[in-house]
Parts: sequence; C-alpha cells; structure tokens
Amino acid sequence: MILYLFLLLWLAPSWSYGVSFDPFTDKTEITHHGGPILTREVNLMLIFYGDDHDDDQKNLIRNFIKSLNEDRKATSDKGVPQVSTWWKVVEAYQAAVPGANAGKPPEIKVIADKQKITSPKYGKVLTDQEIIPNLIKDVTHGDNKVIPVIVAAKDVTVQGLCTGKCADKGVVASWFVGGRVDWLMFRWIFMGLLIVGWGEQNFSIFDGIIEGHAYIVVGNPETECPGACGWPFQEADSGPKGPILKPPNGNMPGDAMVVAFAGALVDTILSPQNTGFFGGNEFEPYGPATVCRGIFGEGASPGNPGKVLTDPKTGGNYNAVGNDGNKFLVPAIWNPKTKSCWTPMMKGGPYD
Repeated sequence: MILYLFLLLWLAPSWSYGVSFDPFTDKTEITHHGGPILTREVNLMLIFYGDDHDDDQKNLIRNFIKSLNEDRKATSDKGVPQVSTWWKVVEAYQAAVPGANAGKPPEIKVIADKQKITSPKYGKVLTDQEIIPNLIKDVTHGDNKVIPVIVAAKDVTVQGLCTGKCADKGVVASWFVGGRVDWLMFRWIFMGLLIVGWGEQNFSIFDGIIEGHAYIVVGNPETECPGACGWPFQEADSGPKGPILKPPNGNMPGDAMVVAFAGALVDTILSPQNTGFFGGNEFEPYGPATVCRGIFGEGASPGNPGKVLTDPKTGGNYNAVGNDGNKFLVPAIWNPKTKSCWTPMMKGGPYD
C-alpha cells in the first residue's frame, strides 16, 4: 500500500495555476470552494534569494506592499487611480464567503516586516520538489504565521516559470518531507485509499495535515525569459504584437516583477490552501488574478495591455499610484461584484 501511495504521488501531475487559461477566449467564473482565505493581518517574509540582487528591484516590491493599505485620503493626487483601491477588490471577496457578515468588508492589512537576503546555497535553480521547501524551512524556522515570498536574483532561475506564468504560488505540506503537495495530489491519494479499501471513515487521519505553508516565488525577467515575463515592457517572444509600455519606474525587471508578484499575492490571499476562490475546477484552477492575465486597462486584447496612464515627466506607463506617489502597473483582478476583470483604470470598482 505504501508503494501504491508513492506511485500516486509520482504520477500525479502538478497544479498548473492557470497556465493554459486565455482570458480573452476562455470563459469562467470565480467561485468559493469551501476553503479559507487570508484576512485581517497578513505577514509576508521577503526572501531575496541569490547573489546578484538589484536594490531598486527590492525597493519596488517593498514600496508596492506598503501601497496596498495606503490611506487614499493621504494622497495629493485626487481622482488618480490608487493601488489601495485595487486592493479593496481583494478585500471585497470577504463578503462573498458563505456566512459572511453584512456591511463593508474589513481591511486586509499586508505587512512585510521580516526580510532576509540569502546566498543561493541551495543552488541557482529553485525547484518546488526540494529546494523551495528546504529554503522555507531554513529561513522561517517553521514559523507558519508568515508567508514566504521568494524573490529570485538575476543569477537564479525558477523551475516551471516562463510557461504562462512569471510568479507562482504553492503550499509546502509538513508531512511530505522535502516536497510540495497540491490539492490535486491529495485527491489522487484519497482516491487511492478508497481503491485499496480504506474508506472515508479513515480519512480523518489527515486532519491538520492539509494546513500547509503557503508561499510565493517570483522570477527575475532580467535574465529569465524576458520575452515572456518582461511583457508588456518588452516585446513578447510569441503571440500578437501590440503597444510596448515604458516601465513606470524605469526598471523593466523590477516593474515586471511587481506585476507578477501582485497577481500571485492576490491568488494566494484568496486561496492559500488551494481551496478558496478560483475558477475552472480543482484539477485546473484559475485564481482571480490568473483569469485576467494580460489585462491592464480598457480595450485590452491579445498583445495589447489596454489603456493606461503616462507620466508626463518620465514617460513611464502606469495604472495605479501608491505610497509617496510611487507609480505601478497592477494586473487586472476578477471583480466579484461585476463578475468581470477590473483594474483601477476601469469603472465598476469597489466604490461604484
């Protein structure tokens, strides 16, 4: 039986996180699947992994996180789309959870007080089967109250990126030594147990195991597939060609990493254990940011990011302003109110 379970784990495909989903041609709807979402205060631990980190890129990610809960009244740019308004759509999902209290959803405060810069002692290719779980265990010391965010330096590559995704989310399960377990794998195991005759009455032995350690990993498009993950700030290697935007902060890799990180953060907050809000099905789930991939403003189409703003001083393109006036390009999110993709450049936001 043990051999059978190991075969199931070995043969089970990994979760694709919407790699094959095309927001312009495929149709779906984000629904709740019974699992938890992250609320109140979310503590991120930034892990800058590698030898060749760019300080500007690190600061862009830090400033973006600070911008999520920026007081909109504190900005002097009245009427300008805000990062915090974009984040209000994520907070709005709390009202869509069955049994949620009526009224305005409470704030989901994101902080990143804990940060770590570490050399690539586990190797320069991050894999979710061994290196990422061991890195997380080493850096967090088993602290499940933080969500590790691994940010790759330009001398580090991340296995599985570039094929439709430039950041990833996952769950490290403590019982699976040295590996990551997706819910898809878990269901394969469950089916196997039923086949060998355990029955559902014995499935309770897994209680508590399913609460694994959620994490995010962000690739660096300065060297890793810039033609895929540098878009829309660089011409894409494939697909329709459209307008190329100028990075809002003049740093193509850093601004592109913010886009990738923002999408992965949304999908993690709303489905940390891969059982919360997603479209598609459990075998091919699409998170609220994944279903809107490639959309940044009105009129977006394949190869065309849509209508965005231009900074008259720098020429940089953006669709949201954050703390201290920092400008960002944020990805569209599935708005549970309008049931459509939304960015701060569009109507139908959380205040409409």
